[in-house]
Amino acid sequence: MSGGARISLAEAERVTSAIARLASPFCGRIVVAGSVRRRCATVGDVELVLAPKVVEEPVPGSQA
Repeated sequence: MSGGARISLAEAERVTSAIARLASPFCGRIVVAGSVRRRCATVGDVELVLAPKVVEEPVPGSQA
């Protein structure tokens, strides 16, 4: 463990939501992990698993 400061679950959920909201335009899927997912009373870090949106774009010079 890092031994760093811990925050309440409610504060961690606010931080997690804010980060997810900022990342959502670029992600196909966002999953909350770690202490927030397990609903621990205090949280030492926020963990999110982000899967990017895949955008198919033609390669310049190739035939479509």
